[in-house]
Amino acid sequence: MIINKSAHQRGFAAGSIYKSEVLDLENPSSYFCRDPAATDLHQFLDEDGLPPVGAVLKFDDPFYSYYDADKSSFVLHKFKYKEAAAVDSVRQCGDFNVRAGKKAIIMMRIQV
Repeated sequence: MIINKSAHQRGFAAGSIYKSEVLDLENPSSYFCRDPAATDLHQFLDEDGLPPVGAVLKFDDPFYSYYDADKSSFVLHKFKYKEAAAVDSVRQCGDFNVRAGKKAIIMMRIQV
């Protein structure tokens, strides 16, 4: 097989791996939200506490946060995978109530 240089630069024989992370809040009164007091999180998380589409996540970056009604505090989870991933889509499952999102699905793309 003969491959020219520009075909290789455009991504010939390159692949992507898609990973889905399903986040499920078990407490019915908890909801996804970013801590308003933590001003350093706005570059990693949207107001809903989930990463924005297109964000590149690295190991130990803030991944998502939620308000835990039992503890009356915000809980922050970090990205636990060693390889960097780009957020491809973020979906919240539930109805249109503001605080009804109890389940979220984050799809990430890992370039190989």
